[in-house]
Amino acid sequence: MVKSKQPRRKWLWMILTILIIGSSVVVIAASNESRTCFIYPPFKHTWGVVRGTPAKLFMLVGKRATFAEPLGLCCVRLDCWDDPKIAGDDDEVTVYGVNSNQNMVIYNKSMFELGIYGDRETGSAKLNKPWGVAANNKGDVFVTDLGNNRVVKLFNPKSELKYVSAFGSLGSNNGQFNSPRGIALDNRGMIYVADYLNNRVQIFNSSGVHQRTIFGVLGPIAVAVIDAEDRWSYSYGPRREEFLIVVDSLDARISKYSLEGDLLERVTSGDWGAGTCQLQFCTIDYFSQVLLTDRKNNCIWKLDRDLKMICRFGRKGTSDYEFDDPRGITMYRRFGQTFVAEREGAQYLWVAVDLLHPQAKWDEKTRILTITGIYSEPALVDMDLLDASDKIVTRVAMIRSTAGPFQHEWDGNIKTFPKSGLTDAEQSQAARFQDGKPVPPGSYKLRIASKATYSSIKDFVQVLTIPVTL
Repeated sequence: MVKSKQPRRKWLWMILTILIIGSSVVVIAASNESRTCFIYPPFKHTWGVVRGTPAKLFMLVGKRATFAEPLGLCCVRLDCWDDPKIAGDDDEVTVYGVNSNQNMVIYNKSMFELGIYGDRETGSAKLNKPWGVAANNKGDVFVTDLGNNRVVKLFNPKSELKYVSAFGSLGSNNGQFNSPRGIALDNRGMIYVADYLNNRVQIFNSSGVHQRTIFGVLGPIAVAVIDAEDRWSYSYGPRREEFLIVVDSLDARISKYSLEGDLLERVTSGDWGAGTCQLQFCTIDYFSQVLLTDRKNNCIWKLDRDLKMICRFGRKGTSDYEFDDPRGITMYRRFGQTFVAEREGAQYLWVAVDLLHPQAKWDEKTRILTITGIYSEPALVDMDLLDASDKIVTRVAMIRSTAGPFQHEWDGNIKTFPKSGLTDAEQSQAARFQDGKPVPPGSYKLRIASKATYSSIKDFVQVLTIPVTL
């Protein structure tokens, strides 16, 4: 389970300054469009600064930058920022964002100041239509410089991006590019580049030396990677997950590859009934789930690790939980901090949880209440049966659910559980409840309280109430 903590400081991000809510939400979800898959951080974390806007950017950098085709995003916790004696600063990350039409990378130099790379650089250090950006905790930053058909390496020693080197040129040989787009880094120092017009993904070592190429893609535009050495990823077996995600084929096909280049899974947006999409950027979360921005439908799609669709989040607009042409997306996997670039701004979100299509059906013959739904995220779940005056008759379940289809059966008897708030180690203990007498026939309400396992665990619980007749 991801450790949760109470973030303590105000954040000022590159293009970002964001939002708020928190507290309990009561809602019955009615479709695969999730309402609480993500939430805004609470006021105490953002100080009520809600969304990155042109006005806020002007307040921070003046006339040096305006939003001009924001594209790639990445975030990282820099080692040079870390004080091992202080736990309260562990959530303070650096966010880098490409501002393509101004040939810039905008980033937060501290929690209170933005930096700009690109408006004053000259010669080989100057960018030309940058697209994607990727970074590591050591301070290395790589940018796909589309207009120059190269990858630029920058370095952030603590608060100032500096030019280091570049590799690549126009062409189709190994190490050459034709309109490079998405870029990703793994924890071994390997660099993955979507070589768009050459219909391939090229893989380089940290020095920019070509290692191998993945063919069989058509116009790859976005890449994301997770590997076994990533500290902040869930272990589904003896070792952590590792794979590469590639978005290609008119921005509507998603492929999953091994890091050696073997195709593992492949789906299109039509496979989950999404119709026409413009999938542009992607990232992978702590549980190896895939998040994709869709510029046409103004939303985020969430797929499980097998590329099965879980839910859609957001719609077109500029109000809360709406997006205006979303582009880059990135997540700090440790705490579920998520950043999304838009046409003229950005949003900062936390991973929360949603139970979609919740149902509870009582079978009188078997005396079984079957509870079903679809979870947008692995969740800690408490279920209670309430009487007409909303008093608890019995706890029905206390479980940890995986993401995706959910089902739980209750036999109608009063149960006694050890305690609330399960951890992984306590999961097995929950099964050791004691059977009590049957609950009398009548009309009740089933209350389902769900929490995600990220930072939002202390600030958000989704509470659904379903009528039940026994």
